[in-house]
Amino acid sequence: MNNYNIIKNYEKTSLSYIKKDSIQAIKKISAIIFDCDGVLIDINNSYEKAVSNTVVKILYDLVRLQINPINFENEVNFSFKNTGGFNNDWTLAYAFLMYSVSLAPEVRINELCEASLESLKYDNPCDRYYYIKNKMNRKAIISINNIKTNLIDFSQKLDSTGFLSIERELYTNKFEPFKKTINFPSPVGKNILSTLFEQVFSGKLLFNANFKQKPCFETENEGYINNETTIAASTTFEKLLLLFGRDRFGIASGSFEKTAKHILKKQAEWFNHKAEVWMDDVDAEIEKSGKKDLHKPNPYSLLAASEAMEPFKQILYVGDTKADLLMVQKANQVDSRFIFCGVYGDYEKGSTIRESFLQNGSDIVLSNVNDLPEILEFVRGGKF
Repeated sequence: MNNYNIIKNYEKTSLSYIKKDSIQAIKKISAIIFDCDGVLIDINNSYEKAVSNTVVKILYDLVRLQINPINFENEVNFSFKNTGGFNNDWTLAYAFLMYSVSLAPEVRINELCEASLESLKYDNPCDRYYYIKNKMNRKAIISINNIKTNLIDFSQKLDSTGFLSIERELYTNKFEPFKKTINFPSPVGKNILSTLFEQVFSGKLLFNANFKQKPCFETENEGYINNETTIAASTTFEKLLLLFGRDRFGIASGSFEKTAKHILKKQAEWFNHKAEVWMDDVDAEIEKSGKKDLHKPNPYSLLAASEAMEPFKQILYVGDTKADLLMVQKANQVDSRFIFCGVYGDYEKGSTIRESFLQNGSDIVLSNVNDLPEILEFVRGGKF
């Protein structure tokens, strides 16, 4: 902690941290690129709930495993994301799903794989889903309790490769038919997990608008996106505009553009649209280039968004996960003009991610993106 200047905001009772060795670089910042979820948008009651409910539904309907969704939330969710490999909630849901299936008795896994193999005659993920569900619906329910500790222990074996580390740790041929019918990772409309997740998260109307597909799953709980609110205030952008000028704000996000802008609304007008890179854009580049994975922590989205900011001396990227920090570190291996600001949220709840940001050398660590203008003014004013 000695290598950080600590600034206390007495009005908000929050702490901000500025790395001493980064002060001169921070003074040269000429543009800012933001993550979206957790930075610009409050997702505390949306994505995590959508992940846990998606996984619980698949486990109950297809595997006849009953697990309380709380087992996939809070510290468990964080422990996976803190590996740097599970910024994408589809991949996180896949990790929870496959680990839970591995806990099922051998007989149940064999029954599941038999039904899964038969379901492959259907191209549509919903058809495969309901074929398996109908085959398995007479099987006895198996309850799995108190798996939080096991999940956290399992996360310690994973790393920033995310999906690949799951495949490595759970590699076994006995899951193959089930993995084939889930068909992950593939686009929405092709794989069961992502298609169900997006319907649960977005709700039927927004799902249809975003993906041009009719929702086909029967869901009790959906539309968690409606629990989201914006964090970044207009006054924050007004202050930053005075410091950097117009068209100096971009976005590099793992969110879909329409989904995020559904919540951002007028706030989206603050950004240079040429400097926006969304999940849609990354997926399109993957399909075009044939490269396997350009999602965070791969630096593709940050480097692509920064091109519209040229010429620049330093770009600040503001994120809220370890994957964001790793992305900036990887980008600096290509172009050394990137600085990272980690947003940790609530002082108590965010203590673990705050410590992770500090231990891994973040240039700036804040509790809230709305603190950013004052911190930058503080540094530019040479008040140390």
